[in-house]
Amino acid sequence: MPTLFIRFLDAVQPSEDGFMAELEWLIIDQGIIKNFGVTDLRGLADLVDPTDFADPTSVVLIVPTELVVSIRVSIPGRTASQIRRGLPYALEEYLTDDLNDMHIASGTIRPGEAVDCLVLPKALLENWLAALEHAGLKPGKALVDGTLLGCDRDAIGILFEGERVLVSSAHELAAIDRPNLIAVLDSLRSGWSPEERPVLQVVNGDLTQTEIERSGFGLDQIERERAEDGVLAHFVVRGDAGGSINLLQGGFAPRRKGFSEASKWRPVAVVVSGWAVLLLALAFSEGWWAQQKTTETQEEAQALYQSIYGQRRVGDPGRQMLQRMGQRSSGPISFTKLVSQFAKGVGQSARDLKLSSLTYTDAREEIALSFTVEDLELLEELRGTLEQHGLNVVINSTEKQEDRVLVNLRLGML
Repeated sequence: MPTLFIRFLDAVQPSEDGFMAELEWLIIDQGIIKNFGVTDLRGLADLVDPTDFADPTSVVLIVPTELVVSIRVSIPGRTASQIRRGLPYALEEYLTDDLNDMHIASGTIRPGEAVDCLVLPKALLENWLAALEHAGLKPGKALVDGTLLGCDRDAIGILFEGERVLVSSAHELAAIDRPNLIAVLDSLRSGWSPEERPVLQVVNGDLTQTEIERSGFGLDQIERERAEDGVLAHFVVRGDAGGSINLLQGGFAPRRKGFSEASKWRPVAVVVSGWAVLLLALAFSEGWWAQQKTTETQEEAQALYQSIYGQRRVGDPGRQMLQRMGQRSSGPISFTKLVSQFAKGVGQSARDLKLSSLTYTDAREEIALSFTVEDLELLEELRGTLEQHGLNVVINSTEKQEDRVLVNLRLGML
């Protein structure tokens, strides 16, 4: 996908005829520069078709370093969000303008590490973006040209552009006039120990002998590179656009593509949602009607059962016959299931039951129990409860023991 780079050389000036500004532009596709030039905003509309760069990720805005302040601050905080909230307060002492009128963009935030920040007036960024929007372009990135020198991490980068000089090191960034170059280089050199010999990577020009000597560098520390296709081409090809701080953060962050695409389908989504709600309502009504019919059928079956058998529970004769013959029934009956049903019955009727013994006969799929209860009335209540839980109760014997009754019975499934 081709990418359009637009570099403003100064602030945009609004006028009655629209925005006025001089700029450079360049189109690159798969690492190959397709076209480039210098024009103004009106000329850009004639040279570039906005429909070819509808995706914000395909448009990169580059702004001059002179209009941006580079500051590195250390803020205590356990999380990145805590540090981010503290940035305005930490930066306020470095700024002369009202902080509410300034936009702050930060690099990667890691607890315990200093944070690189770029600060500029909001109005400047708003005007650059408005000018591009007037031309039908919405950038996904806004970078500062000084961050795109492409120098090595342990080197000092210098780029000449007429009398303008860009100077960049690991965490320093400045755009200066050439007469101030010696003082700036001397200041940067003082940040290294005498044993260290940082390299000066010079692009699109050269240092004079006086500048080299007075700034404390040797000839062997100078590396030179030409910008044959122009300064903007050097920024695009050699600069680290992905690792540079993107000014479009916070309120200036571009909308995600997914959001804009989704908004196109919003009317369709409303219609689909309406149909979905209608179908759900119909399904609910159908389910409610089916539930009502099922309940009615169950009530009719229960009434018919009670009219024939009364309250007595009728078991499965086939299962009972197999159990008496010592054979397994067709359905599995586990010891756990029998004991569970017995415990439910006890819990509902004879809570004072004292169990003496319990034996499970696997062949007959039944348990034999011996226990005591207070009286025979409680025994009959327990028997009825157990039968309601689907158990076949056979009382083998009862024996009066002082103030309690000893009971021996067998339990199987009905």
